[in-house]
Amino acid sequence: MNDDSLMHPQALQQIAQWLQAADIDAVTIESMVERVVLSRGPNGYSVQRSVAAPEAPSDTPPATVPPRGSVDVLAGSVGIFLDRHPWRSTPLVQPGDRVQAGATLGLLQIGLVLASVVAPDTGTVSRPLIAPGTIVGYGTPLFDIATGAH
Repeated sequence: MNDDSLMHPQALQQIAQWLQAADIDAVTIESMVERVVLSRGPNGYSVQRSVAAPEAPSDTPPATVPPRGSVDVLAGSVGIFLDRHPWRSTPLVQPGDRVQAGATLGLLQIGLVLASVVAPDTGTVSRPLIAPGTIVGYGTPLFDIATGAH
């Protein structure tokens, strides 16, 4: 990768130290053009870089999902829950917003790393379950999403 790549080696070394201190085995950092995966192995952390694959447009309409109730969106790591990017003034989602599976709902701040909190299913954001700025643990419920056809 060139000098415009997502992460420089010094930054990746620092992130690896934070991951080790937090006992986190792996993290994926992705931009529109590049994906960097740091993963812990027997000899420390390794770095894998790849070009991010563009999302292919689909001609298939989304399937209709029968009503199922609701699902909690859980924290995938320890960190500080953020409802918006630090450079933005508005939350990523509001109660009542319709979201697709995989949509970013919030962020977990782990040191200088921001990890996306994504919707596990398509539905409507019913309510947040935790206040922004709260330190959360792995598996902490962050959002409630009403799923199914609405």
